[in-house]
Amino acid sequence: YVIVFMYWFLDQVYYPSQQATVPEHVKKEYLPVVNGLFLLTQQVSIVVGFGVGGLLLSALGRVPTILFGVINLLLASFLVSQLPDDSPRKPVEMSVASFFQDFVEGYRYIKSNIAILTTVFTIIGTQIIITIISTSLPGYSTEILGIRSEEH
Repeated sequence: YVIVFMYWFLDQVYYPSQQATVPEHVKKEYLPVVNGLFLLTQQVSIVVGFGVGGLLLSALGRVPTILFGVINLLLASFLVSQLPDDSPRKPVEMSVASFFQDFVEGYRYIKSNIAILTTVFTIIGTQIIITIISTSLPGYSTEILGIRSEEH
């Protein structure tokens, strides 16, 4: 659980930086589509990952499944490290006060724009539903469907 918690924590810290690089690589008119695909692939990977993880666990066992995951993460890290660094880095000079000022400005903008507000609530709702399903499915599979816990 500690490893899973640390992985998800680091992923949540890293996710905004992934999202922030999208506008640097995509033309402005394609941003809504690309952002939608980015979110879709993230959500689908979570759902598919839970499903495939159970199948791999029942087919291969615990240690090979963990090693498979570690190898995939190492491969992904290597591939990302090979990407070209084509954007100049801007120095981050932000005080706590300016951070909260930007936060409040962003909040007001989102609150005043119904299309963005609807999208934000849709994203939050989708993540809540996926989390509920992902955490409830193992218990449902064991108690209702009678599938052994090693198989999901």
